[in-house]
Amino acid sequence: MIQDAEVVKVVHQVKQQAWAMKNKPAKIIQNAVISISEEVRSYLLSVNT
Repeated sequence: MIQDAEVVKVVHQVKQQAWAMKNKPAKIIQNAVISISEEVRSYLLSVNT
């Protein structure tokens, strides 16, 4: 499913940024979700990784 792939992509981006950058977690998440749809954002709340 396309949404699942998008969620995995965003979670991966967040993890990479958290590891490589010194930004605060809220800023990393904000940057990651800025360009995704509301529907995909709702899935991020339920992803347990």
